[in-house]
Amino acid sequence: NLCTTCTTSPCDNTIIAACLPNYQFEILNLFTKKRVRSIGSHNSTVKWLSWSQNGDVLASALVDGTVNLWNISQSKKCDPVLLVGHTDTATCCSFSHSENSPPSHLLTASSDSTARLWDLASRTSETLREHKGRVNMCKISPLNRLLCTVGHDKQMCVWDSTKLFMMWKVFYIFIFIFHFYI
Repeated sequence: NLCTTCTTSPCDNTIIAACLPNYQFEILNLFTKKRVRSIGSHNSTVKWLSWSQNGDVLASALVDGTVNLWNISQSKKCDPVLLVGHTDTATCCSFSHSENSPPSHLLTASSDSTARLWDLASRTSETLREHKGRVNMCKISPLNRLLCTVGHDKQMCVWDSTKLFMMWKVFYIFIFIFHFYI
């Protein structure tokens, strides 16, 4: 079967999480090519998957704008925790970094021109607005101090993760330079 998106486990690079076109969500072993377990199913096409650093939680960003959190440390099928806030396709998600404990935050990006920083304990979010158009990518820095968003507007914004203010913005000048040398 084709998959719509996949990601490797941070704990074991032989294991991947994959979303199939029928919205099924599975954990697969790359070497044996066998299903390790079926997680459940989504209500919409999955655009992005992100695995928490400790390997216990998977986040899936969906076309319907929701983000699902799956606690895969359970040995059976599990129901996702839904994060609802985006008004258009959720395009990307990134967990805060935590070695041996569950992540505390999740950063999500969306076609609704926003990114959201979710507090996973309270399931509430703060909205980051600076892009004009779809936000394609997002990432939390390894020390959890900075947030980065990249938009269809050819801007990369870097945010302070505690005060949620934009520290600086960079335009994609290098794309045009690269284009001229081809």
